[in-house]
Amino acid sequence: MTPAGGKHWRLQYRMPKGDRRVQRLLSLGSWPTVNLEEARRKTVEARGALTAGGDPARGRHRASDTLSAIAEAWAGKQGWAPSTEKRERYLMAQWLPALATISAAALTPADIRPVILGIETAEYRENAHRVRAQIGRVMGYAIGLGKAERDVAADLSDLLVPVQSEKYATLTKPDDIAELMRAIAGYNVVPFRHSGTA
Repeated sequence: MTPAGGKHWRLQYRMPKGDRRVQRLLSLGSWPTVNLEEARRKTVEARGALTAGGDPARGRHRASDTLSAIAEAWAGKQGWAPSTEKRERYLMAQWLPALATISAAALTPADIRPVILGIETAEYRENAHRVRAQIGRVMGYAIGLGKAERDVAADLSDLLVPVQSEKYATLTKPDDIAELMRAIAGYNVVPFRHSGTA
């Protein structure tokens, strides 16, 4: 049951990943739209996929449910200024190729982790933080569409090394600012004279 009182059929299972098994959660639909008989049928199908060595969550989605489709739809609704769109598209290009075919409902922190750690390892710490935040915004959009239940990127908020912002010297006192303005006004600019011939 969700906090809002909705009831969902879910199947909890484990998938091998390296030398361990990771837990996954497959949504089978909401009650009463999906009744008990339909939920059981979907459970049998999912267990069949597991027996065959597949991941039922990854095998049961439409193209419109993939992160690629959802991220593009999200980007199309933003109404960014050209400079902002260039920056956001640059960030999308850093993570979307690796996660594009995964459905939003099946995405896990384990999928996102190597992507953002790879960016961080390449000494792009600030971009790693921005990418994680952008994936979170795309997942928020997916939740709004009913294509995901939660933002799994939020689970990784403390994974990355914090970015230390640099502090620059600044003038805050009116007397200091006035002195700077007088110095600029009194600065003699020597005109450049080209001595060569054309």
